[in-house]
Amino acid sequence: MGRAKVRGRAPGARGRLLEAALELLTERGPGFSVEDLTRRAGVTKATLYYHFRSKEALIREALQREIRGMERALAVSPTGSPEEQLRRAVQGLADWAAERPQRLRLLVLPWQPDSGLRAQTVRRFQRELVRLLAKVLLAGQAARLLDPSWPTELLAVALYGALGHVVEHLRRQGRPLDPTELSEALLAFLLRRPLSPPPAGPSRVP
Repeated sequence: MGRAKVRGRAPGARGRLLEAALELLTERGPGFSVEDLTRRAGVTKATLYYHFRSKEALIREALQREIRGMERALAVSPTGSPEEQLRRAVQGLADWAAERPQRLRLLVLPWQPDSGLRAQTVRRFQRELVRLLAKVLLAGQAARLLDPSWPTELLAVALYGALGHVVEHLRRQGRPLDPTELSEALLAFLLRRPLSPPPAGPSRVP
């Protein structure tokens, strides 16, 4: 694969390194080498260490960039009913997941102890992801759309884990992720409502 690509104007060396790190993390996990990284980004090792103190520092910033993207997807205007706000937030999450399914898999990657990332780094990102979802769910609980007896953080963990499993299941089946279908499923899960039946196909005459 050639150099990392991003939309819009050509990224500088720092942007190429961040994008290359995300690509390699998605493809191989964090065990890729510095040589793999600089080759993918089309830069020298000196350039890498000019912008980042270490490979781990680069991975931290690359993951944080993805989390900021998720945060923007979850941010909704505080207008409308609490259910409308929750619906828009879940739809934003589903749209983000459908646009970047490989990156979603990256964020729920089961990091291994020998991955090369320090345990505190992994825990930091896990906490950040849970915090984003808990912020949305807390508003739903305050409006009593969601069961307030559930620990918000536990519900956030369950939601994010479910999202990751859905994306992985569809990937293995070779099926695209429909964001509308996904958001309706997540809302049905959160609000404990039955899913609407799929539209009936054309009748078949025997």
